[in-house]
Amino acid sequence: MARRIDLGRIMGIPIELDASWFVILALMTWSLGRGYFPARLPGLSLLTYWEMGLLAALLLFLCVLLHELAHAVAARAYGIPVQRV
Repeated sequence: MARRIDLGRIMGIPIELDASWFVILALMTWSLGRGYFPARLPGLSLLTYWEMGLLAALLLFLCVLLHELAHAVAARAYGIPVQRV
């Protein structure tokens, strides 16, 4: 069973997503949508909390991806081969 999902290439660098990330996405969305956001921003609908949790989890993923791409670009600048992110 393939655990990696190919997301494409950025600047020629293959971008892959491990299937376990979906478990992390679900746990983060649940934790933020049922705990953090309702405690910090009371009075919103349950759906709004879940949407905020999902958005926050996706934005964290985007930040990690950009961070790792920066490592890959820096490595290439120094002649270090990059297999994938």
